[in-house]
Amino acid sequence: MADTKTPGAEQAPAKGGVSPQDVRSKIQVPQQFQQALDRAILAGRKILYSPQMTPQIQQLMQGPDSMGDKLAKGVAGLIGILVDKSNKTLPPQILIPAAVVLVAEAGELVNASDEDVAEGMAGVIEQVLNAAGVTPDKLPGMLEQVRGPQEPDGDEQGGLIEQARGEPAEGTPADAAEDAAEGETPATEEEEDK
Repeated sequence: MADTKTPGAEQAPAKGGVSPQDVRSKIQVPQQFQQALDRAILAGRKILYSPQMTPQIQQLMQGPDSMGDKLAKGVAGLIGILVDKSNKTLPPQILIPAAVVLVAEAGELVNASDEDVAEGMAGVIEQVLNAAGVTPDKLPGMLEQVRGPQEPDGDEQGGLIEQARGEPAEGTPADAAEDAAEGETPATEEEEDK
């Protein structure tokens, strides 16, 4: 695949676990959506690496935005293309997981840093939600309707964005160790979060 990369972009060695394969391995979707997710990722890769995309990628990379914003905008556009090409039959449940994997793929393509990829992941999630009409103020209420009120479960795996930044996920033993090393107590961390 290296020979189909954007001209001028050299393949960098894999960094802190933000390879598309690592990201995909950490994404869990219900079984009935696994195949659709993998097909969407494959279709996104085909478009991303197609010769027709090279000029568009180069133009996007020359823009004034941060690399993370460029990744988010580019992949959000790619998700729009996938939705259109599928005649809007892609399950909405796979759009964000596919977008996150494709940000990692695009980041690898342009040799973006792990921080840029993490910023791109956060940005593409926001853009996909906004395109679906889900604004940040509506999200908690929508999640409660779907799942009911829940407390965080202390997921040991943590968030992909935090992992990409090299930060331990909140509430994990690694986070507690990092907080202690920084001299934070649970009380001071709660104040910072407010």
